[in-house]
Amino acid sequence: MFQIAIVGSGPTAVYTLRALIDGSSPLDITVFERTGTAGVGMPYRQGTNGGALLANIASVELPPVMESLEAWLRSRSELGVESMGVDIETFDDRTFLPRVVLGTYFRDQFVRVVELGTARGHKIKVLTQHNVTDIQTVDDRISVATEIAGGLKTYESFDRVVIATGHEVADSAGKSDSYFSSPYPTWLLQRIEASRVAILGTSLSGIDAAVSVAQQHGEFEGEAPALSYKLRPESQGLQLAMMSRNGLLPEADFYCPIPYEPLDIFTADAIESEVQAGAEGLLDRLFNLFRLQITACDPDYARTIDLIERTADTYPESYFASRLGSNPIECARSNLAATDADRKSNHTVPWKYAVLRMHEVFEHAVRHFGRLDRDRFHNGMRKVFIDNYAAIPPESVRRLIALHDAGVLSLVALGSDYEVRSDEIHRVVADGRNYTFDVLIEATGEAAGSIDEMPFPGVKEAFATQLKKRNKRFDPEALPKHGGVYLAALPYLLFERPFVQGLVSCHEIGTVIAAEIRNDVEASGNQRNVVDIRIDELAIA
Repeated sequence: MFQIAIVGSGPTAVYTLRALIDGSSPLDITVFERTGTAGVGMPYRQGTNGGALLANIASVELPPVMESLEAWLRSRSELGVESMGVDIETFDDRTFLPRVVLGTYFRDQFVRVVELGTARGHKIKVLTQHNVTDIQTVDDRISVATEIAGGLKTYESFDRVVIATGHEVADSAGKSDSYFSSPYPTWLLQRIEASRVAILGTSLSGIDAAVSVAQQHGEFEGEAPALSYKLRPESQGLQLAMMSRNGLLPEADFYCPIPYEPLDIFTADAIESEVQAGAEGLLDRLFNLFRLQITACDPDYARTIDLIERTADTYPESYFASRLGSNPIECARSNLAATDADRKSNHTVPWKYAVLRMHEVFEHAVRHFGRLDRDRFHNGMRKVFIDNYAAIPPESVRRLIALHDAGVLSLVALGSDYEVRSDEIHRVVADGRNYTFDVLIEATGEAAGSIDEMPFPGVKEAFATQLKKRNKRFDPEALPKHGGVYLAALPYLLFERPFVQGLVSCHEIGTVIAAEIRNDVEASGNQRNVVDIRIDELAIA
């Protein structure tokens, strides 16, 4: 039997395992999970996330594992669905659900995948509380070292290893009652008193922080569109300030056809042709195709912003102009009303839909940019694409508006030059102003992971060298690989694939890796023998 290890057991691992068991040859698969529960993933884990925090993906967008999220929910008992905070009477396939509901779904699907794989003749081990400390290639085998309870070390060798460690949580525990390096796990925010709280970040992580703190001191009342917030009498001192460079809030998720309708100008073949024409001027040639596609989809919008005169450097200014020149809460209020109306009438804003469909195709050319074009892209068009596809659940926007209307929340644009100082109190100095707070929460989201920080020294250098030298022909399925070790941990892929986030990417990556492994198994005749685990029983000092 071919031996395969999957390091991590979140959504990427679940999708990988699901695709692996579809092969005709039996496999010996081991899943390593650092925590005590496999199949969930940090962004969807109970405890890390409060029950009210929403995922920004609806059931219709979520690739099914064994069944769709909607079908799974409708198969639950009425009591079980209610206990998860879901109103099945109003639920449809475009409803945004609490993240912990998705975690419960993935856990259930993971268990069922293991059962199905075992029934098909695969040998599957799930090792929880096994922290993988190193991965090393030795000849044609791969050694995986782990630490388990009591400081014991284990070593096992495999034919293929998939690194699917996913997202990490910055450790705020034990540092301070007034400083939090991350809003996660959100239960730590329960100790924040009704005071002046700065939240650095206005994207989904910042919203999670604001909602988590607000729920400790008051209640959201009513339902859309008449949602309000009421502070408890003893918490009247609560003041939340969400701060970022431009002070912008994400827009509410907009209605569009799913699955995506095909593009006719900004196609994979067109991008490949431009890539083959060379790196010089590549960003500008891609933007010309982008401009043509937008104009074809929405000529009125193109005329309104004079798109023909825009460049890859100036279009972002036009894209954000209406929000940068307005009160962010009033912009959010107007945007929410428009997206609610579009949802009710199934209306799609053509240019927004075009941008959404182009971002994944655009991404595959990024690795071919020269240094100047890469910097221009990251400072310009990258922000457009991220703002477009990272639109948030309308209910999240509604909550922020309710907090503002209750006099609890303010938004601050800091500009590009600001400084954070923390001693007895926390200060944010920007544009000649000095803001002071009792509590500071860093909520700027997870940055691209540095290979230098990878916790597996045996493969770290090899992947670092490979990523620096990668210059492959355009291939949407290309993933970093060293020997038989696949790098499927999304944070480490963000530099060259800046939009590889979310559950759709987890499904794509897991499916591609599993298909390649199955092909290797079939080509080899699946003649590997199982190698026993070796245990070093010396406890770690």
